[in-house]
Amino acid sequence: MNRTLWAILMISMTTTTSAQLPECVREKCDSILRIELGEDIYSNCVDYIGYECTQKLDTITDKSCEAYSRHSYIVRYLFSFPNQDNAFFKLGFVCTGFYGQMHVQSEYFLRKNQSDLPQVFKENGLKIVDYKKIVRKAYKEDSQLSGGGVLALSQDKIFWVFSSSEPYRHPIPVGDEAMIVHTVWVDPYTGKIIGSQIRRE
Repeated sequence: MNRTLWAILMISMTTTTSAQLPECVREKCDSILRIELGEDIYSNCVDYIGYECTQKLDTITDKSCEAYSRHSYIVRYLFSFPNQDNAFFKLGFVCTGFYGQMHVQSEYFLRKNQSDLPQVFKENGLKIVDYKKIVRKAYKEDSQLSGGGVLALSQDKIFWVFSSSEPYRHPIPVGDEAMIVHTVWVDPYTGKIIGSQIRRE
């Protein structure tokens, strides 16, 4: 799925709200990404997806970020590595206004006035291994995999996750409906296998 189509789908999924996103909120989130990424990467790799209003502002005002009543939003973006349609991940911000101030933190790791971008990106940037090579490494590690990989974030790392499942076949059929799950993790910057696992669920 290409980047534009994915962004359109994500907009339809995330912009479900009954309140307008204050312009000042979007500006604060944009500013954080611009500072962390630089203007060139921000312009070429980041797409605004949409927002969700989790608590509506009591009274409409031109200076929403200075409102004293509580209001909150989740603002989401799609980050895409250039020339690799499969290499993208979401970034989000939780924005909460109260007592005349707007407080912004990252959606998953709750970093104040920061995004969820891990340190490894700040060190290595856009220089990831070609996705086709990553796929070959993953399938060599576990030939039972099927389907593609997705990029995931931890506090400090970015990694590819390949995962697929198949029914567990008990030697004596007893109605066991368990699944065997195959998972492989690959470093996008080196192409090395981080780990692999086969488990029963």
